[in-house]
Amino acid sequence: MVTSALNSANKQRSFFIHFGLYILFFIILIQDIQAQRCGSNFENTPIGIVSNSDDYWVANSTNYPQWVVDKGLNQDIMTGALNDHTLGTSNGKYVFFKPYFASNGAVNYLTSKDLSFRAGATVYMKFWYHMFGPMIGTFSIEQQVNNIWTSTSWSKSGQQQSSRTSPWIKDSVLINSSAKKVRIKGVTSGFFGNASFDDLSIVTDKDLAVVDWLKPGSSQQTSNSISFGVRIQNQGTNNTDTIILKYSIDNGQTFSSDTLINNLSFLDTLSHTFSTPANMSQSGLYHCLIVVGNVDDRFGGNDTLHRDIYVGPPLSGIYTIGTDTINDFPNLSSAIATAKHLGVSGAVQFLLDSGQFIVHQVIDSIPGISA
Repeated sequence: MVTSALNSANKQRSFFIHFGLYILFFIILIQDIQAQRCGSNFENTPIGIVSNSDDYWVANSTNYPQWVVDKGLNQDIMTGALNDHTLGTSNGKYVFFKPYFASNGAVNYLTSKDLSFRAGATVYMKFWYHMFGPMIGTFSIEQQVNNIWTSTSWSKSGQQQSSRTSPWIKDSVLINSSAKKVRIKGVTSGFFGNASFDDLSIVTDKDLAVVDWLKPGSSQQTSNSISFGVRIQNQGTNNTDTIILKYSIDNGQTFSSDTLINNLSFLDTLSHTFSTPANMSQSGLYHCLIVVGNVDDRFGGNDTLHRDIYVGPPLSGIYTIGTDTINDFPNLSSAIATAKHLGVSGAVQFLLDSGQFIVHQVIDSIPGISA
C-alpha cells in the first residue's frame, strides 16, 4: 500500500509519474452493480455456521441451535441428508438446522435480506427440503409485512423422509408482495434433528433480469458507433413475449431502446445487441447503464446493470488535477484510474492545484508502461 499526502502551496505543484520507475496505482473500481437474486443454492457460501453476512440468507444467532452450511454427509449418522439437492453429490452445499446442545423448544431463524416487489405481484418462495431424523422439530416460513412477522401457510413437524438417501422434497409457499423479508423458523425437538434446505428462491410472476453486461468493455477508443450488448433472463414464473431494453451513456438522462418479441420461459436467457450504437466520440468517463423497461416487471432489484466506461486515447503529456472545471481530472484517483483503463503512450505529468491531496493507492501495472 502506498500512502501519499501532497500539500501544495499557492503555486501549482508538478507531480511527475514515470511509469517504469515510480509505481502508483489504483485498485480497479467495481464496474458492474447488480442486485443479488432472491435466493441461494449455497454453492458460493463458505462452509460453517451461517453468520449475519453470508450469502443472501442470514442467521439470527450463531449459538445453538445453529444454521450451518455443509456439503455431503454431515457427522451425525442418525439424521441429515446424504448429499445436497443442487448437484446431488458430496461436493454440493446446502444449509441445515443443527440443534445439538440447545434445549427443546429453542428457536433460530434463517432470514432473507431485503425484498422489494412491486404492488400486485404474485410472489412465491420455492425451496427443497430434507427432514430425516428421529428428533426433527418444527419448521415454518414467516414473512415481514409492515415490520410485523406473520406466518405463511407452510409448516412441517417431525420426520418427513425415511432415510438419508431419500430424495429431497420440493415445495413452495405464497408470499405477500409487500413483504420486506422472509425467514425459516426452526424449533428444536432433540439432539438428532438436522433439517436441511437447498435451492431457496423467491420468485414472482413477471420478472426480467439483466444478468450479464456483454459489451462494450470498460475502456474504449473514441467512436461514434460503439455497440452495446446484454444478456437477460426471465426469472418470473410466467412466460414473457415482449421485452423492452434500454441503455444510457449519461447515467440515465437519455436512453436508446429496443422492443423485442421473444417468448422466454422461466429461467430462459437471451443475448441482445442494441440496434442503435452509441456515439462516444468525445474522450471522457461515461456512466452507462442497461435497463429492462417492462412496466409490468414485478421486481426492480435486478432490472439494471451499471458500468463506467473510459473513452479516449492512451494518456501522454501534461494533465491538470483540481476541483475547478477547467482541470482535466477532479482528483488524483480519477486520473490514475483513467491511466489504468486507457493506458499510456508516453511520459505523463500531472499538475496539482493548490490544496491537500490524500491518496491511498495500491501498486499495479498500467498498459503501455516502459520497463
